[in-house]
Amino acid sequence: MVRVSAAVIQPQLAHEREATRFEGRRTISDAWVLMTDLAVALSWACEVMQTATCAGWTAASDLYD
Repeated sequence: MVRVSAAVIQPQLAHEREATRFEGRRTISDAWVLMTDLAVALSWACEVMQTATCAGWTAASDLYD
């Protein structure tokens, strides 16, 4: 069995901690992008529904003219 000093192991652990910290930031960033995309999609859907509702009311009022 080969013995390895702590000085050799420590930089590797520090590198792993940095990678984990980066992954955490990336996950938060991905979640923020997803939330923003969902907000845009919801806004678009509301606009489409409002347009459809206005068109429906206009068509219905034309029937009674």
